[in-house]
Amino acid sequence: MATISNKVFYELVGTPLKNYRWSWGAVRPDNSVMLTCWNEKRRKINGKTYALILWSDKAIEAWPESNQKSPGMAERRHHAEMITQGAKTYIRLVKGEAGVIDDVNDRGDVFIGGDVFIDEDGAMLVALDGRMPIRKLKI
Repeated sequence: MATISNKVFYELVGTPLKNYRWSWGAVRPDNSVMLTCWNEKRRKINGKTYALILWSDKAIEAWPESNQKSPGMAERRHHAEMITQGAKTYIRLVKGEAGVIDDVNDRGDVFIGGDVFIDEDGAMLVALDGRMPIRKLKI
């Protein structure tokens, strides 16, 4: 799969972003959550691979105040809350510098989110429990 912007990716799967500049996820019409996460922030925990969904409060507090209170952070917290309440989750892993995305995925699919794990610092991670072809996500 060629590298595509977040905006184009979310439109492709029928889940437009609220704002293509600061959104890194969206709620789909079926109330599932689609998130973009950084490949470099994956972790192995008890033999499972997890994606970082939300940084710890301590890490967020170390950021500039404008980032702590950004609409994107508020939206991500909302998505994290939906996931903890049982919303089905899909994850697009990407790599690259902030603002410049390089897709990790070369098969044209996304990861299916599984168990939620909160680490010792309070960061939230979601298990990567398989893959799903992007074409099946279109609504």
